[in-house]
Amino acid sequence: EMQEKWTAIFKTRTADEWMEIMSQHDICATPVMEMDRAATDPHNTARGMVIEVDSPVGKVKQIGVGAKLSDTPG
Repeated sequence: EMQEKWTAIFKTRTADEWMEIMSQHDICATPVMEMDRAATDPHNTARGMVIEVDSPVGKVKQIGVGAKLSDTPG
């Protein structure tokens, strides 16, 4: 029952609109993105979260290393 109510509420705005509202109220939140959007998201791009690697079929995009540590490559 609660899931239906929350689903109806969240459908009233776009993910970007909800993120702006959350930000204005200092609520920690992040959207769940489809891979094509995640691959081009400015934050993910800046952090090197999507990388191209060589494969037998050519260059392939894949998820980069999540934890960015000063003495760890990647």
